[in-house]
Amino acid sequence: MLSEKVVNYCKSKNWWFEDIEEEYKNALVKLGIDMSSDFAAFYLHAEEGPTFYNRRYEIYQICWFMINSSDYMLAMESAHAVLNLPEEYIPLDSFEGEYGFFYK
Repeated sequence: MLSEKVVNYCKSKNWWFEDIEEEYKNALVKLGIDMSSDFAAFYLHAEEGPTFYNRRYEIYQICWFMINSSDYMLAMESAHAVLNLPEEYIPLDSFEGEYGFFYK
């Protein structure tokens, strides 16, 4: 279950939405994400915009990118090929500055 601390933080920033967008659900299904996972709960309800920015780091709102960026799937395939990553690793940012975040 998604931490209450995370939910409350998102609510305090007005990033938490109770309604679930069908397009967002479909985006996660396309990525093979378990809809009962904390990852799904977070990305179905939390949104600041296309990205979340905190402590000098930026991560994608994956659902937003899946729907609005024709390049996201290509970028994901490229990251897998260049970094020799298994397919279950999902990039959460653009890997600028020689670091990056993944979800597995």
